[in-house]
Amino acid sequence: MVRHHNWHVDFDKKALRSAETKGRDSLIKFAETRINKYLAPATNAYDGRQTPFEGNVVYYAQHATATCCRTCLEYWHGIPKGRPLSEEEQNFCVRLIDLYLNRRLPELPEVPEESVLARLVKKR
Repeated sequence: MVRHHNWHVDFDKKALRSAETKGRDSLIKFAETRINKYLAPATNAYDGRQTPFEGNVVYYAQHATATCCRTCLEYWHGIPKGRPLSEEEQNFCVRLIDLYLNRRLPELPEVPEESVLARLVKKR
């Protein structure tokens, strides 16, 4: 396991609420967007600082799987900095994040269930 400590950090309330509201499918799409925007380019002026440590379960996943920055990607996975990530490498990063979410949040639905409040509003 990459970065063992990060696999066991408790999620903050905002991150859990957000995950329950969005569901797994939306979180994976968010992960794809983050990887494409922050990791895929050859350079990033904020490398090492672009991924927060809390607020979204995807951030926790990125730190646990060393897909948070190009420096960690190079150190832990041997994917060199200084060149764009291939589509295969981007998919690899997203799969690692998905693996993390499956292990840490196995009960998280693919698509969020309707909230209690939304059901009450519909009944009126």
